[in-house]
Amino acid sequence: MFRRFALVRPMALLAALLPLGIKDAPAQSTTPGAVFKADTVTLSLVAEPPAADGRFRAALTIDLEPGWKTYWIDPGEAGIPPMIDTSQSRNAELEEVGYPAPGRYEEAGFETNGYSAPLAVALTLRKPKPADSASLAVSVFLGVCHDVCIPVQAELSLDPDTAPNETGAVEAAFAALPRRDEAASDISGASLDPDMTTLSVETTLAPTQAHDADLFVAGPKGWTFGSPAEIRSLGGRTVFEVPVLEKPRKEPSSALAVDAVMTLGETAVEARELAVAIKPRT
Repeated sequence: MFRRFALVRPMALLAALLPLGIKDAPAQSTTPGAVFKADTVTLSLVAEPPAADGRFRAALTIDLEPGWKTYWIDPGEAGIPPMIDTSQSRNAELEEVGYPAPGRYEEAGFETNGYSAPLAVALTLRKPKPADSASLAVSVFLGVCHDVCIPVQAELSLDPDTAPNETGAVEAAFAALPRRDEAASDISGASLDPDMTTLSVETTLAPTQAHDADLFVAGPKGWTFGSPAEIRSLGGRTVFEVPVLEKPRKEPSSALAVDAVMTLGETAVEARELAVAIKPRT
């Protein structure tokens, strides 16, 4: 889920930025290292020392220059999701990627999901051979926008066993993630209407708090969701009605699941792999 691991061809992604006015040449790194600097953003790769079992955590910090924005995993009506690929690493396997809760922005008449302040992407990894050395190689592709959009492509790398111990920065990246809703106690269910044009997400949020809340949804490949078109009360709970912006031509051949982030002020909760029921036609 979250389209985390697929490295899509950059030219295919550039088309998503065209409505926002894209600058032709991407900013890109030529020599791999732990830091990449451009006029619009600085990317840094940091890690904490691996544990005895080979597991370790890292963070990709995205330090945006003032006035610039980048996108969440479901960018909304325009823009591109961040692409992070670690397939060129040696003895380092990516297990999970975590993003902080996004905000909503209007750009050139399009509603987008993303970030306007520095952020960090949290990476959970492991060394399959804990006693051996490792090299973490991260290929990054971002869309960074102000009055125009500039694609940023960078190759970052470090050796987690010998790199500076950045436990503090890594801890901060993980602490900024939405609270994981493993028991689905706050985001309790989801369903699609028979035409698959609207996703209903049920939460335990009290209706009196609903006007301060927002919901962001990311689906598997081919699915894109908008901002809630309606927020309604149901038996003391809150239901978010989310429009489906894009969907595959064929109906899902297996159970559909989405990832959802609900924000309320400065707090956020996340439900991953939330099962989606498809309502039958009546």
